Amino acid sequence: ERSYRFAVDANPREANYYCNLGSAVARRDVDAGIAVLRQGLRLNPAFPELYNNLANFLRDKGLLDEAAGAYRAALGMLPANGEILVNLASTNSYLCDWSLSRRHLA
Repeated sequence: ERSYRFAVDANPREANYYCNLGSAVARRDVDAGIAVLRQGLRLNPAFPELYNNLANFLRDKGLLDEAAGAYRAALGMLPANGEILVNLASTNSYLCDWSLSRRHLA
């Protein structure tokens, strides 16, 4: 985590560093990690990996609707990404939202 924090301090406008730092911070404090990931998204809202990581931690907190929205945002930028698709499908199953399954099985 210290190395990621150093990278953010050295270049605070680089969203990729927030992606790494947010994930590291979230391992010890999910809310703080989510805040770091959101900060990265403010710098670069077209960063699908940030949305995916954010969604993972939102899902872990039980914020399933918000997680699904973040997964959809990531999938909108990387529509062929299997990891994001599986994450969204898994979250949707908890929400009993089968629309994604119907669309991909048709």
